[in-house]
Amino acid sequence: MRTENSVKAPRHFYPEKGDQVAKQLELEVANFVCRFGDRLVLNDLLNEIVIPSFFADITRSSRGTEYFFIDQELRYLEGDDVESLALCCRFVKNTTLKRHQIYSPTKGIVSDERSMDSAPTALAVLLLYSHRLLFVKEVPHAPTMQQFGTTFKYHMRDAVLDYHSSQLDQRVRAGEKITKKAIAEQFPM
Repeated sequence: MRTENSVKAPRHFYPEKGDQVAKQLELEVANFVCRFGDRLVLNDLLNEIVIPSFFADITRSSRGTEYFFIDQELRYLEGDDVESLALCCRFVKNTTLKRHQIYSPTKGIVSDERSMDSAPTALAVLLLYSHRLLFVKEVPHAPTMQQFGTTFKYHMRDAVLDYHSSQLDQRVRAGEKITKKAIAEQFPM
């Protein structure tokens, strides 16, 4: 499985709800290419792998920071138009901010170790028909589009392995002689 993001020029986005004072947010748009080997793409294994992995309660950890999806939805953005079907979520970067020193006008640099929890978020909308990712950072230091892609791929890896196992079980029960390696070649990561 391979994911690629290519960022286009940001557009401005005004949220419908939130703070009483409307704040201007930037909408980032990217091509979101997800391939399973050379033959299959995101929508080819949508029901088998993509949707289950997107809704799985999985957390990716990296350097003391956790990345995960909340408020996931599979929804039509316009009526029942299949071209508007999208995976939507809030993407969370759960971390601890640490400082080691501060500046004092009278003392100069002073050692002062403190920390605080922080969980900045971004809104992500993956348009399944066009493979476009719409991404809005809700606050400063929100997770990036690249971090979303890495987390999405992390979710997919587990789902692909589960799919390989279920395919092997089904085919063996049906009397087919097949190996897990052969299935992995049919549905590569």
